[in-house]
Amino acid sequence: MSRAQKGILKISDGIIWILAAIILFYLFIISIFGTCVMCYTDDHIYYLKDFAGIILVGIIVLIIILEFFYSKIAWKEKHIFFGLAVLTVLWAFMMSGLILTMKLPTTYDQTFVYQAAGDLLKRNYSWWQVNGYLYMHPYQNGLVLLESPFVALFGVDAYLVIQHLNILLWIGTMAGIFKLTKRIFCRKTAYLTYFALLLFVPMWSYVTFVYGTVPGLFCSVWSMEMAYRFMDRKKPGWAIGSAFLMALAVMLKTNYEIFAIALILILIFHAIREKSARDILAAGLIAIMVLLEIKLVPVIIHLLTGADTLNGIPFTAWLAMGLRDSSIAPGWYNRTDTLIYQNSNGNVTAMRQAAKDSILGSIKQFVQLPNYALSFFGRKTASLWNSPVFECFTIITKRAVKGTKPLPYWLKDCLFNGGIVNTLLTIYMDVMESVIYFGTLAYLVFERKKKNPENKLFILVFLGGFIFHMFWEGKNQYTIPYYCMLFPCAARGVFLSVQKWRNICRESKTDKNRLAVGRLLLDRFVKTATGHFLIAMAVILLIIAVIPARLVPTTFKIRGNEREYIYFCKNETDWKAKTYYYW
Repeated sequence: MSRAQKGILKISDGIIWILAAIILFYLFIISIFGTCVMCYTDDHIYYLKDFAGIILVGIIVLIIILEFFYSKIAWKEKHIFFGLAVLTVLWAFMMSGLILTMKLPTTYDQTFVYQAAGDLLKRNYSWWQVNGYLYMHPYQNGLVLLESPFVALFGVDAYLVIQHLNILLWIGTMAGIFKLTKRIFCRKTAYLTYFALLLFVPMWSYVTFVYGTVPGLFCSVWSMEMAYRFMDRKKPGWAIGSAFLMALAVMLKTNYEIFAIALILILIFHAIREKSARDILAAGLIAIMVLLEIKLVPVIIHLLTGADTLNGIPFTAWLAMGLRDSSIAPGWYNRTDTLIYQNSNGNVTAMRQAAKDSILGSIKQFVQLPNYALSFFGRKTASLWNSPVFECFTIITKRAVKGTKPLPYWLKDCLFNGGIVNTLLTIYMDVMESVIYFGTLAYLVFERKKKNPENKLFILVFLGGFIFHMFWEGKNQYTIPYYCMLFPCAARGVFLSVQKWRNICRESKTDKNRLAVGRLLLDRFVKTATGHFLIAMAVILLIIAVIPARLVPTTFKIRGNEREYIYFCKNETDWKAKTYYYW
């Protein structure tokens, strides 16, 4: 490998590492000082105070507990595999029972796509006529085509079949992430990752989501796994399979283009390192397949319906939306796309110009009012990445209102804000989020010397999602696929932290002299770059902790809606029995 090639890889790895370290450190800070919650009857984000000291102590206790298990229990792979398999089967039966109990109908965009799939089979093309939903939003056509066979085969119960299929797809996704984690890191990290994903409550809710989120993530993950197999074995079949699955993921949900871009970059990095033209061809094949899908779906829909599929709302309208305020949270849905369409009378050229004018207007406002810009992007970032429940309660409760079967009381206690179980689940996910950010940050610190951008796949996907949704329309449910990519890195970071702790404990046992032990610990912090980083992080956290919240309300301590949230929980109590006590 030439100096130029080494330089390209080193610079690429450095850029990825620096961006990830800064972003993850910021997310970790805001996750321990605050949290965000969306209530079940109110499309509004509440910014709440968190308890940094308790969370930090909890992380330390977690590492000590894991160290105890690692040292006391003889880990046998067959036992771990069997235990996770049993838990997975139990989880699958539980989710199937919940799906059949709730029988949640589709809602909002889910409903429009689902009904359009049925109408396509009936040759009712009103959805594609001027001012129709799919005329305005042609990017949903791929999902319509993929849902149509389910409606054709299963009729009115197709939505329940799709939800059960999501159970299998999420298990498959966890298995795919497990294989990627084992390949990039190690087997123990992979098992820890799978276990953490299985305990990730928000995805339990998204299994009931009749949309492209879960199936698209499944296709993306296995596309990446196939691409890594191709890099190892150079068999064309793996590259073809990877390209096909990635195109299918984008067909299910256009945002999975970010996964495609990350994978293409990984293949290019590997091609530079190994001087392999085949990897470049594989990257090109993925790009071609994704572009072909984007161009081919409108043609298919045009042939089936005769409708014009090229005059929808331009994607820049969602960029304009992401740079404007909203009653929910900054950059969330605010009808900008619909208003641009209506004000332009559906004219594509006029819509593009209107979107451009809106974007430039927002940028001008940010430049003229830097404090507002700081507040806007600070609160938007928190609403997207510091809302640990990821709308998992609201995507069920909003559909339950439209359902024909009322939810059981115990389930309402789990889903509705103010319920005891709901509060406990929220706290659990809040702590888990801080652990994920801490673990990923620890991974970046401990393995900073491993200059290998090809192994930064998970981080690269996360960075793409973070940067994209910083400016695009925001929604907590949009960020969950990228958040899932942090689990392997977090597991690796926690695993390395446990190893570091074990090494210190082992060395301290060999020398009973307390002074020697103290010197050992001091050397670890004073004479190593890792120690320097941890000291700097501790100092920064301490400074932020003692600074009054009013001085950093839009950067590190984004909170202040505690009274409003408590008032909501105390007054929106229609679902509660009179004997139900809380607070």
